[in-house]
Amino acid sequence: MKFKPLQIASNSLLLIFPALASLVEHASSTLLALMTLLSIYQWIRSKEKIKFSRDERLVLYSFVIYPIVCVSFILIHWLFLPGYQAKWDHGHEIRLLAFIVLYYLFLKTTIRAGAFWYGISLGAIVNGIYACIYIYLLEAGARATGGYHPIAFGDASIALGFMSMAGLQYFRQKHRLMTLIPLSAFVLGLMAAILSGTKGALIAVPLLIVVLLIQAGSHPKRWTIRAAAVAALIIISLGGYFMPGSPMDDRINKGIERTMAYFGNQQTDAEPEKRLKMWSVAFSIIKDNPLMGLGKKGYHQVVEDRAETDPEMAGILEYGTPHNMYLTNMTSFGIAGLIVLLAVFIAPAAVLIKWMRRDETIRPYAYAGLIAIIAYMQFALTESIFARNINISFYLILTASALALCRLQKSAAGTGQ
Repeated sequence: MKFKPLQIASNSLLLIFPALASLVEHASSTLLALMTLLSIYQWIRSKEKIKFSRDERLVLYSFVIYPIVCVSFILIHWLFLPGYQAKWDHGHEIRLLAFIVLYYLFLKTTIRAGAFWYGISLGAIVNGIYACIYIYLLEAGARATGGYHPIAFGDASIALGFMSMAGLQYFRQKHRLMTLIPLSAFVLGLMAAILSGTKGALIAVPLLIVVLLIQAGSHPKRWTIRAAAVAALIIISLGGYFMPGSPMDDRINKGIERTMAYFGNQQTDAEPEKRLKMWSVAFSIIKDNPLMGLGKKGYHQVVEDRAETDPEMAGILEYGTPHNMYLTNMTSFGIAGLIVLLAVFIAPAAVLIKWMRRDETIRPYAYAGLIAIIAYMQFALTESIFARNINISFYLILTASALALCRLQKSAAGTGQ
């Protein structure tokens, strides 16, 4: 089969993105920018337009409406809440528009299943190997981190590890021994998340394992796969918890201890207590400003104001958001902020579930995309995930590529659009 230069370029970028984005600083933004430029070039030179279905348009609209709503609040806050939205700070929201150009690029250049499955498996494997080297050879007692932050590293690792398992059948069709690739990716992705000490990533595991077990229901050896997945999860989790040098033991024990101390009115000024304080402030802002919020800087300004009279607020002055994406959007843009955030999660998830029911050949790609969405929805509970470029890039590229492959696989099977 003859490959065109643009097709080679887009597939190559998709292949290397998961491995490079977590470990190399600015790699996620650079690769996203390159994909965007390729898409624009493809659009300029293309003579044929893509006809999107109603479901696809629904997904595209959700990624358009999100930045439009957020940016429009600049005017709303300027008119009604002067002082809380003093400057432009919507680069992250605008970046979500890249989903449209990514989806267009992946469809027009016909991305390959191999680039997708090998890419996410390679990403999880590389992260796992790096985490072990970092903890046991370079920085003993530290948290494994990539080019940015341990949380972003752990989140990406857990998502890639579970997504890799959705491609088990793809590798098995090539050769039985090749199933070791997604299995290794699953194990090493979990190990990377554990060694990063990212509790928010591990909180996502129970629901992700449920999705994995449901997918295994269509496999001839479904009970073997289910038992192996659960056994691997238990062994890796216990091993990671008790493994010498792992930060997870200390972080979980201290997290439980400090959370109990907070509810017992004991001041510890530790991370769990800070999180609870931040969420408490966020809820008070939402209660007082449910429709408009206070702008992106409003939350931090409220904390600063309260810190003048409340010493307990001093411990959270360093944080610019409530460390919860749902609360962050509501404190910034009111109920509209929550709605548009849920839209960029639910719209693609709903379409992937429809794809899942249409054709057995499409199902693995739909499951992989659904795993990415469910993972990032849960990460959003303990982290303002769309406040980091790396998280935005991962979410956009993984979701857009999974959706594109669902459509491309259906077309390749000759079932029509």
